[in-house]
Amino acid sequence: MFNENKLNDLLVLAERAVDRAVSLLDTFSACDLHLTFKGERDYASELDFKIEQELRGFLLDAEPEIGFLGEEYGGDSLGNGAAWVLDPIDGTVNFVRGIPLFGVSLALLHNGKALVSVIDFPALGQRYTATCKSFTKLDGQRIQVSSVKKIEESIVGFGDFSVGDKYEEKNVIRIHSMARFAQKALRCRMLGSAALQMCWVAAGYLDMALTFSNNIWDVQGGVLVVRQAGGEVFDSDGADHAVCSKYTFASNADLKSKCLQEINESNMFEAAERAG
Repeated sequence: MFNENKLNDLLVLAERAVDRAVSLLDTFSACDLHLTFKGERDYASELDFKIEQELRGFLLDAEPEIGFLGEEYGGDSLGNGAAWVLDPIDGTVNFVRGIPLFGVSLALLHNGKALVSVIDFPALGQRYTATCKSFTKLDGQRIQVSSVKKIEESIVGFGDFSVGDKYEEKNVIRIHSMARFAQKALRCRMLGSAALQMCWVAAGYLDMALTFSNNIWDVQGGVLVVRQAGGEVFDSDGADHAVCSKYTFASNADLKSKCLQEINESNMFEAAERAG
């Protein structure tokens, strides 16, 4: 069903869909958007919903046999068959506040495995593309993960702190991990977009990215982008990342074992259990 030619056709379709999202982003002023609150300190803008509606209709018209799952409206199960997975604006808070670290993340999954990915950061002028049979490209040029081998020379990206239900317990892990890496890494960064920090691992701007969650729409596009750039994406036990993983960690191959060692030695999970 998904030979190389078909994957290339679906990549073109995905890029056309993301083009539509970028056009919508260009027509809206973030400061004038209506916000819908999704929980404590969490919201979506009206543009999140508009982009998701637009791309759902466009993709289902083009490929009606492929399902669709979006962050705002939900959709089809990812257990069997093929489905598009969309985060209409990854980094909504950044977007609404005028911070240029936000993007549109679209991935095609088949039986839980990412086959196609297009992630665009319009304010940065960066588009990352990949298929499971091709190299990752940034604006059409092949990229690869960094060659950094030491924690002391690495720049580490961290996912946002948790908000909403049980945020205090969840944030114990984040605080402990940041404290651990801050003592050893060259620098630590928090970008406010899981997709962006994974793409920056693929491009070698970051050497590791630690996201202590696994929201499918946030990370699946980035999973493929990192892997096809020669990187590793894994869970806290070192197993390859999957849709059922608890966490989403990315690095180059040389840093994977060192990353896991730091995580295990920090006792962050034991601290979280005590907090809970």
